[in-house]
Amino acid sequence: MKRLLKVMRHCFVYLLSVILCVCMDGSHLLHAQPLCSVVIKDAHFVEKKSEKSYYFIGANLGNLTLLDALEKSNGAKSIAHAITSLKERGVNNVSISLDNLGSISTASKDWNILDKLLRYLRKEGMCATIGIPINSSKVSDNYESTIRYLIKRYSISDSKNNSLGKSIITWKLFPDSSYESMRISMDNVNQIVSLIKSIDEEHLITVSAYIPVNSREEQTLQNIMELEDVDFVSIIADPYEMGWITASNFYNGLARVYVRTDEGLEICNRVAQRMGKPYILSDVCYPRDAMARMEGTLSDARDSYFSYIFSKLYDSCQHQMPLSAIEFCCAIAYNPLLENTDEDKKASFSWKEDWMAKSVFLSDKKTMNIVESAIDSL
Repeated sequence: MKRLLKVMRHCFVYLLSVILCVCMDGSHLLHAQPLCSVVIKDAHFVEKKSEKSYYFIGANLGNLTLLDALEKSNGAKSIAHAITSLKERGVNNVSISLDNLGSISTASKDWNILDKLLRYLRKEGMCATIGIPINSSKVSDNYESTIRYLIKRYSISDSKNNSLGKSIITWKLFPDSSYESMRISMDNVNQIVSLIKSIDEEHLITVSAYIPVNSREEQTLQNIMELEDVDFVSIIADPYEMGWITASNFYNGLARVYVRTDEGLEICNRVAQRMGKPYILSDVCYPRDAMARMEGTLSDARDSYFSYIFSKLYDSCQHQMPLSAIEFCCAIAYNPLLENTDEDKKASFSWKEDWMAKSVFLSDKKTMNIVESAIDSL
């Protein structure tokens, strides 16, 4: 019986691969090998050397606070082990964000954490997207100087950190607030992307936006894509944060999630094709059943959502649409250091616990099988 199941799984992966390969013509062959140097052409990622379209499924590791907690836990859950494990499962791209950027000094230990991550990625031949928080407030001098330091530190032209900079594929500006309170300042976005591009012309730049569901949000997406220095947009696909589901209807709410997502992707495709720029689905999260945070708990609703969302990348490939990648939220493993402290509970500060509940652990076998099958098919 086990042998039969194994054969059936391989047949399924093979059929997916055939479907994907048939849907691509000779100039748009899928390429799953890691390469941190790509350009934008005809609303697709294209490798500089081979000029082949570049599609990927990556892991969003959250932010430096989460990465630091991972490093402080036991050795089996360290950054090195996490990167190796992801690589073994076919993940060649990861995303990590810098939280509290305005408080990071040039001497901060946070740079050491980021250096360590990039060093491991470089060793494994993997690529990184580095997230930079942005909000609706006026850009402060300290914030701007920190960004200058960040970009120069990992510029490919910087001889000291040259190899680390080569592991970066994209700089990403993301909303430093919740969905409910997020109001992107286009002036801020334009100011920061122009600053980054003036220092670093080698790496791509993306801006995060929540999946659009109405004409106002479609216009926001249009405004972002119209910025000359923005290469593509990262669409946040987190149904729980957007209020499309609640803790009482994770599974029963899937039908509504699918409808809203389909509507949002239709808008994204329309705007992206009009602007000639691709987009990706980032922050792809869905809670475990009952908002459970422990390993070994059920994730049937999330697994259904993941199967659905990965099918959108297949469809995009088949029809040559602008959706070019998916980044799923990955907490690597349960970490007691991320449980709320008494102070957190008093402040209703639950984002670390929510992150564990919404993210994939590498021990989530069913979910990881879905991820691996999708990656194998590329």
